[in-house]
Parts: sequence; structure tokens; C-alpha cells
Amino acid sequence: MRKLALDPNLLKRLYIEEGLSLTQTAEKLGCSKRTVNLAMMKFGIPRRTRYEGVKHYFDVYYETLIPQLRSLQFSEEEKKMLALAIDLEGAIMLNKNKNGQLKGCIAITNTNLDILRYIHELAKVGAIGPCRRTIKGNRKTYWTFYVNGFMPMKFLLEKIIDYLIVKKKQAELMVRFCENRIRSPRAAYTTEEIQIHEEIKRLNKRGKSDSEIAEAVKVADAWIRKIGEAVKASRV
Repeated sequence: MRKLALDPNLLKRLYIEEGLSLTQTAEKLGCSKRTVNLAMMKFGIPRRTRYEGVKHYFDVYYETLIPQLRSLQFSEEEKKMLALAIDLEGAIMLNKNKNGQLKGCIAITNTNLDILRYIHELAKVGAIGPCRRTIKGNRKTYWTFYVNGFMPMKFLLEKIIDYLIVKKKQAELMVRFCENRIRSPRAAYTTEEIQIHEEIKRLNKRGKSDSEIAEAVKVADAWIRKIGEAVKASRV
């Protein structure tokens, strides 16, 4: 089998100057990752350390994501609608996985896929996926709109936090947690971050108070009346 001859200058440009990963470099050159690795060893091209690789990933991730998020615009009505959906049907969670990592998520679950598609359009970030639940012996398919990732969660919560009622405290805590993780994505969890995790868990376990629900419903009713008046006016 003929061996593929790789150009060391091209390897340096792709891996070092453009910052591609080993896998991405191999895909660009149409060869295996092993071939690229052997060629780099032959030409004395240094591999990035694990720390440098992770740092590079986050640098590229934020370089491309931040301008995309900043370009998104929300009307006041969209902010109110999203806040109400999270207050009445959603959750702001910070859970620990089996590896001990704290993973944040904003989620809204409903059986009506059209509603969640509308919320997804309003939020401009996140995704929708199916889930199954068994309630009173009946297995039913639900749909969940969710946003995860420190930057998208921080972006969305900062947009709507002034309109949140029931979940406002969780949102404030989650924004602080996301800011810490964005600054130091691979650092050990600080005492503050562990306390934020415990406090969000406590607030979610407590549930909604009657006064919070009443206030959220009152805001929802006022918002629905306002939209109804706007629709009626548009028909005149």
C-alpha cells in the first residue's frame, strides 16, 4: 500500500496556525488520525498538551458563539412570553452527574410540540427532544425544550431575568454559576459554586408558593389581554 506523503508546512499551518485538532487535520488531508500523528512526530511538530487543547477548544467556541448570541434581538413581548413559560411550565436546574460534574439546564416540558416549537423560535437558542413518562400507569410521550451550555444559558437568562417571578432567584444564581464557569471552565468547583448548586436544588425542591403562582398568573392574564387587543386592532 502506498504511503501518503504529508507536507510538513501544510501540517504546521493546519494544526498550529489554524488551530485544528488532530482529527480535523486528518479530515482536511483525507487520511487517518494515526497518519497525521506519525507525520507530526517525524517532522518534529509538537502536539498540544491536554490543557492547551481544552483551552483552544473553549477559545474557538466562545470566539464563534459570542458574536452569534450578541446579534440576536428580543422584543419586550418575547422576553415576557419566555419568562412566563419558564415560570409556569419550566425549570432551571443545576444537577450533578455520575462523574461529579455540575451540569446546568433550562427546560420546559409539554405534550404539545407546537407550543415548544413556538418557544424555541422565541428563545433563538436551545433544542427540542422527546421524553417518555409513566403517569398513573399510562406511558406518554412528552417533549422538552432545553438550553444547556454556560454561554447560551447566561445569554437567555440575562435577557428575561427582569420578567421572571417564580424562577427569578434560580436564574440569578445560574447566571453567577455560568459566569464563573466561563472564566474557568476546567477549574475545580469553588465553595461558591457548590453553594449555588445546593441553593438551586433547595429552591426547586421547595416548589412554587401560592403568592408566586398568583402573581405569575396575573402577569400572564395581563399579557394575554394585551396580545388579544393587538390582534383585534390589526383586524380593523
